[in-house]
Amino acid sequence: MPDNGKTTRRRRFIQAIGAGSVVGLAGCADDDPDTGNGNGNGNGNGNGNGNGNGNGDDTEPDDDFPSETIRMIVPYGEGGGTDVYARGLQPYFEEAWGTDVVIDNVPGAAELRGTTEAFHSDPDGYTVCFNNAPQLTGVMDPDGQPVPWWEMEPIGSYAFTAYTPPARPGEGIEDMNDMVEAYEAGEYRNFTGQAVGGGQWTTSQILRMTDVIMWDDYVGYNSSAEQAQGILGGEADSGTPTETTMSEWTDELDVIFTTSALGSTTFPDLPTMEDFGYDAPPTGHFTRGMNTPPGVPEDRLQVLRDGFREAIEGPAQEFEEETGNVVQYLHYDDWGAEWQTGHEQIMDLLTDEQLEELRQAAAG
Repeated sequence: MPDNGKTTRRRRFIQAIGAGSVVGLAGCADDDPDTGNGNGNGNGNGNGNGNGNGNGDDTEPDDDFPSETIRMIVPYGEGGGTDVYARGLQPYFEEAWGTDVVIDNVPGAAELRGTTEAFHSDPDGYTVCFNNAPQLTGVMDPDGQPVPWWEMEPIGSYAFTAYTPPARPGEGIEDMNDMVEAYEAGEYRNFTGQAVGGGQWTTSQILRMTDVIMWDDYVGYNSSAEQAQGILGGEADSGTPTETTMSEWTDELDVIFTTSALGSTTFPDLPTMEDFGYDAPPTGHFTRGMNTPPGVPEDRLQVLRDGFREAIEGPAQEFEEETGNVVQYLHYDDWGAEWQTGHEQIMDLLTDEQLEELRQAAAG
C-alpha cells in the first residue's frame, strides 16, 4: 500500500511528544508512587484522596452516561486549526459517545477565556475542551493565571501541529531566505499570530529576538484562519498560522517553511528552519488534546476516554485521509503530562535573557 507520507507524519508526531522531543514527556506514562496511582496528582486521577475524583470515589457507575448533549468548547475562533479539527472530529465523537456533541467557540486571551469557562463548568462530564500544549501563558505570567488550568482532567491527545509561515504569491518569496531578506530590507514589516502570551506570539517574538524575522509590528487575531485572511488582504506580510489552517489556503497563499524542528505533518516536504541554517524556536510546534473540568467522576472520565480513543484510532482516520492533517491517539497520561508541565519545560529551554525579554514584551 502506498505510504503517501502517512508513516512519516506519524513518526514525527511520536517524536514530537516523545521523551526526546523539544517538549518531552519524560516518564509520564509510569505509575509514580510519589505522585499518585496512575494519573499524576492524586490517588487516581489528579485531584486528591477521596474527593470524588481519585481512588476514594464512592459513586455508583452511571450506565446511562452520556444521556445528554456534550458541549465541546473550542477556545479559538471559527476557521482556525483547532476549530477545523473540532468540526472534522465532531461526528466521530458523537458516534463513539453515543450522543450529540455541540461546538462552542469561546476565543480570546490565548485560549484562556474558553479554558477558564470550561474549568468553571459543572464537573458532570458534559463539558469538554480542546486545548493546546504547552500553555505558554504559564511561561509569560506564571503567577497571574485566571484558574489553575493544569488541574483539568486529561482525556487524550489527537495531533501534533507546526506553525507554517506563508507569503502572498507573486511577491518573490520562494523560500525562507527570501522572507528573511524582505523583512531586513523593510519590504515586509508586519507579522501576525494570535493573542499575546500564546504559542504563536511567543514563536514570533523569538524569531525577532534571535534576529531571524525582523518584523516591526505584530498583528494579533483570534484564529489562524483570520491570520491567513489578514496576510492575503495585506494587513500582515506573514505570520505563524498553523499547518492545519494552511492546508485549506494553499490556493491563495504559498507556504514557505515551518518553525518546527520536527517538520510539518501536513506538508512533509516543507523545509524547516534548520534547512536554511537557523535554529528553530522551542515553541515552533505544539500538541493538541482534550480536557474536562476538574472533579468529573472517574467512571464518566473513563467513558469519555474510551470513546475518545475509539474515535481517534478508528473512524477519525478518515479525516486524516481526506485532509492530510494528522490524527494520532496519545494516551491521556501522556497528554496530561504535556498539558500540566509543558510550559515548565519551555522555561527550562529558554535562556534567562530570553525569558525576561518575553515577559517584558507580554507585560508591555
